[in-house]
Amino acid sequence: KAPKFYQLMKEVTDITRVVNDAAKGKYKRLRPYQEHPDTVHALFAVGGYSYPSGHSMGSFSGAVVLGAVFPDKQQAFLDRAAQIAQSRVDAGVHNPSDIKEGETLGKATGAAILASPAFQADLAEVKKELRK
Repeated sequence: KAPKFYQLMKEVTDITRVVNDAAKGKYKRLRPYQEHPDTVHALFAVGGYSYPSGHSMGSFSGAVVLGAVFPDKQQAFLDRAAQIAQSRVDAGVHNPSDIKEGETLGKATGAAILASPAFQADLAEVKKELRK
C-alpha cells in the first residue's frame, strides 16, 4: 500500500549491496568457521566472504534511512540493527570485526544516500505517501 516507500527502501538495499560486494571482493576474508573449523561451528553454512558483514551493513544503512522516515523510531531501528549484526557473530558466520565494519559502512552508506538531493526529493514523496 506504499509503493514509493517500497521503492525507496529497495534503492537503499541495492546501493548497500553494491558497496558491500565491492568490499567483500577486495578483502576476501574467510568466515570464522572456515578459518577455524576445529573451534568455530556455524549454526548454518553461508557462501561468500565474511568481511564486512552484509547483514550488518544492510541493517545499519536501512536503520539510518528508516530513521529519517520515522524520526521518533530512529534509536529503535539502530538497536535492532545492532541485534541483527550480533546474531551473525552468535551464529558463527562472522567475526566481531566483520560486524563492526558492517556497522561503519552501513551508517556511512545511509548518510551518503540521505545526502543526495534526488533521494531527499524521493524521501519527501514517501513521507507524503505515508501520511495518507
